Amino acid sequence: AAGMPPPPAAGMPPATAANIYLLRCRALLSPPNPQPHRALREADKAVQYAATGDKGQALKNVLSEAFHLRGAALVRCNAHGEALRCYHVGLRMIPNDPQLLNDRLQLTQSMWRLDESRNRLTPPPTAMPAPAHTTTASAH
Repeated sequence: AAGMPPPPAAGMPPATAANIYLLRCRALLSPPNPQPHRALREADKAVQYAATGDKGQALKNVLSEAFHLRGAALVRCNAHGEALRCYHVGLRMIPNDPQLLNDRLQLTQSMWRLDESRNRLTPPPTAMPAPAHTTTASAH
């Protein structure tokens, strides 16, 4: 992707390494050609690095952003349930994080709307009619 920084060097502080992975993830989610599956891998690395740090406020922000981007990548991959789980995990690690609470709310609402429109489009399930046994006269 354009403007994608190289992966972090070995021995970098966890917050620095996580931030580099977040930049890479953002680059992969950006137009003109987003690559959500690759972005997801970078977000996973950011989460791993951010989770190993000292749990200070700076790292909490990095972790929040990592879960935010990981969720965004999952939504782009159409894995809505997985994205919701991602936000739940993030909120367990950083309770009441405003960004993740908002992400979760937005996603829940859009999933609900998706459900609603799906329910409007599909008639209620009815018993499937048994397949009609049509006997074709075989020409012998």
